Amino acid sequence: MSQENQRVWFITGNSKFFSRLLTEQLLAKGDKVVTTDNNTEELKDLISDYPKAAIALPIDITNSEQVKDALNRVIATFGGVDCLFNNPGYGLINALEEPTQDRSVKMIDFQMF
Repeated sequence: MSQENQRVWFITGNSKFFSRLLTEQLLAKGDKVVTTDNNTEELKDLISDYPKAAIALPIDITNSEQVKDALNRVIATFGGVDCLFNNPGYGLINALEEPTQDRSVKMIDFQMF
């Protein structure tokens, strides 16, 4: 892949399931990926397989300072972010009327930028 077609991805909640598969596909395609999760241990294999294209950052996405620090590191390393895939892995599984207002607001109120 040429440098002009290469994208930089910022992916949250990345150690499992869909985010993990997306990261693997993007790296294999030649894009650069910043992976984030509470636990980056499960991402070590991707980082070692793609040392110049992947960074794993342990962040709590509800902590705005950690998010800002992560974005500053991405900008310093890769020059910016082209695509954001926000998949923090927080969900409510219940009937619509069951959760408290606080839990519902927490579910939809997260803002990365």
